[in-house]
Amino acid sequence: KESGWRIGAYDVEMVANRRRWTDGEFYLQQNNQGDWSGSIKQLNLQALAHIAPLFITADHPYRDWLRLNPSGKLNDFGFFVQAGLQHYALQGRFSQLGNDAADSIPRLRGVTGRISGSDSLGRIEFASEDILIDAPDLFRNTLTVKRLSGGIDWRQQAESWRLSSRDLAIDSPDFQTETDFDLTLPKN
Repeated sequence: KESGWRIGAYDVEMVANRRRWTDGEFYLQQNNQGDWSGSIKQLNLQALAHIAPLFITADHPYRDWLRLNPSGKLNDFGFFVQAGLQHYALQGRFSQLGNDAADSIPRLRGVTGRISGSDSLGRIEFASEDILIDAPDLFRNTLTVKRLSGGIDWRQQAESWRLSSRDLAIDSPDFQTETDFDLTLPKN
């Protein structure tokens, strides 16, 4: 008999810092091997960031991610994560993703699209408008991207990761591009 735990929540309404998030729905489970899986019909990341400190201890290695103050929504998201993070798989849609700046990570607002992939291969597709990127180490001013469309594929190889695209388009007041690329990044 399989052991572990499961939790399901629907029509979730959360209130934090005088803000209300409604219509959340998610299902999570962990099996006796420590593997996680879940389905998220709708989840507001700001609401999650407000309740996460209840479950993540001060010395937890992922605690620093809370400084990013994530925003946006996940919809129709499914995932699996093997204990030890050796294998994972995910797919779903995201809208208006963003985060605050922290260390070398720039502030980002307005990324929309979908993702499908695993630890060995996948694709992220963008369908975004009016993205803001605030990266003072890279740009003097906040970069505005009026449109980001297309996708990026990834594939893990024995000694490297391969990133590629055949249809990435960026339209901003400062530049426009339609780009195809192949990039190999060594693992070490």
